[in-house]
Amino acid sequence: MLVRRCGWHRMYFGYPLINGVAAWRGCGLGIKVTDGICRRCAARVHAELRALERTRPAPTSRAA
Repeated sequence: MLVRRCGWHRMYFGYPLINGVAAWRGCGLGIKVTDGICRRCAARVHAELRALERTRPAPTSRAA
């Protein structure tokens, strides 16, 4: 069984979030986990990146 979880959720909200089961093959004791990102965490990451872009100084061009 392959379980999907949000790898960012613990950083933002303090607890893991299981997004569902990605595959049911090997449903015995072989449970594996894959990380992704949920919509809520993705929105937060994008907002942080936009904020960083606004605070980053504009690149200066060098005249040769």
